[in-house]
Amino acid sequence: MRAQGGGYSRPLCLIPIPSDGYSVPYLKEMVGASTTIYIRPMKESLSAEKAPVSLSPDSPLTECTTCNKQVPIFALRQHSKDCGAIDINSDTEEIEDILNQDDGEVVIEDTANLNSPSTSEDKIAAVNTPSTSEVKIVSDSDKPDKQTPDKEENISLEDLIESFVEKNELSGDECILVDRETLWMDVVKFYKRSLTKPDILRKELCVSFKNEEGLDGGAMKIEFFSLALNEVKSRLFEGAEPNMVPIKDETKGMLFQLAGVIVSHALFQRSSIGFPFLAPHIYSYIVGEEEDETISKITKEHIPLDSSTALLHEFINCLETCKNDDDIHQLLEENSKCEAFWQIINSSRWPKEKVINMSSKDFLLQHLVSHELLVSRKNEIQEFSEGLKSLSLLKLLQKNKEICTILFTAGEFQPLTADGIMEMIIAVETHSFSERQAYEWLKSYINEDEDEEFPGDSRQRALLQFWTGWTAVPFGGLAKRLKVAFLADDDTKSLPTTSSCTAVLRIPTVHSSKKGFFEAMNIALKFGRVGFPNP
Repeated sequence: MRAQGGGYSRPLCLIPIPSDGYSVPYLKEMVGASTTIYIRPMKESLSAEKAPVSLSPDSPLTECTTCNKQVPIFALRQHSKDCGAIDINSDTEEIEDILNQDDGEVVIEDTANLNSPSTSEDKIAAVNTPSTSEVKIVSDSDKPDKQTPDKEENISLEDLIESFVEKNELSGDECILVDRETLWMDVVKFYKRSLTKPDILRKELCVSFKNEEGLDGGAMKIEFFSLALNEVKSRLFEGAEPNMVPIKDETKGMLFQLAGVIVSHALFQRSSIGFPFLAPHIYSYIVGEEEDETISKITKEHIPLDSSTALLHEFINCLETCKNDDDIHQLLEENSKCEAFWQIINSSRWPKEKVINMSSKDFLLQHLVSHELLVSRKNEIQEFSEGLKSLSLLKLLQKNKEICTILFTAGEFQPLTADGIMEMIIAVETHSFSERQAYEWLKSYINEDEDEEFPGDSRQRALLQFWTGWTAVPFGGLAKRLKVAFLADDDTKSLPTTSSCTAVLRIPTVHSSKKGFFEAMNIALKFGRVGFPNP
């Protein structure tokens, strides 16, 4: 039976019995995945002793969500514990194939191997849940820390990242070839391999892009991580930047783990500024802050606005406008959408004995928002945290919660200004009128006001990316100061070029007007800041 309607008295109604009897898929289809179901006993008193059960041809069956086999309902719990399959899905068949493949290059060990003792310092453990058996990353926290600052020390974020890199000593090179057309699949394939071979993360990463010229001196690696993290953000997180939350999809547990590994690896390779797109409460939960502290950082503005949350937004807005108990009663009993509103309340696991009135209104609002933004996404957050154990980054975050906040939330980021760009440029020597004129135009371009093409500080960020591969100044500043060189006064050299690894920008001297120079710069920033094309 299920509860019908709402209010102070909620009758129980019988769920229709299908011809083949109740089954888990049938009940989910009828009442949803998180609705409370009540069972009316046929006797006044029931024995608490476990009844003997025997398998017969008439035993009702249900499908195991892990291996898709038909299993007797009474044996489902034990079967789920024993089921050794790894259930990993993604939004494309190609990603699913990569995650499920078992070859010499990318190996996920079977459950028996994963459950056996390991002597490796960086172990892979299998953690069984009722629905799946997944590969988990076990932090190497048993290793003695080397120069890992405690949170009490007065240390800068730059020093903290440096100590994080030094603790995970490099040993050789790891080279990968990436195809931009299949970037996400290449990323998943590489990082899945790192789960069973974690030492590849501690090597110096050298990146090459298919059919593109150049050896990686740093810029190609920076671009690789920029693209990989953008894929993570767009595929696995939702909401408005910079307050994004993980999507709700239990089938993507492995991908969330890999996302955490990517974030850790990018910081270790000094090729990112973190993942500063998360809502504050997500970071708070990851680093293990008190529950009250985490909940205090949740606001309804962080709830993604799409078709799946539109009704929740509407209900929250309506509930906020209620001024008295009569308004609440009308909203929950007489509104044309009251049934849908009660479904939202029931799905959030609101205590059934808790009366909804003005006294409990604020608590209900907080409960609904917390359930949507935290409780219903805990599995995904925990999988992401599991990936952050890679290279012991999670341990570092937990020891230095406040100073590392900027790595995952964008509240403290400052815009990139024209003055900031100019301060990073090495003094420029000019030897002709055309070079002096071109450099003056470059300075004017850097100081150009924002417009529709480049709102905010996007012009400065695009220029920095074209120049160095970075979209923001990394912690501790750029490894190299920015250099300006000049192209020959030649009609075939009307567009600027760069050597990103050495931070050299070569600007054209062929233009006879500032407008022509600006147009050439715009073309370069819009179409040339990504990629290393052949000449």
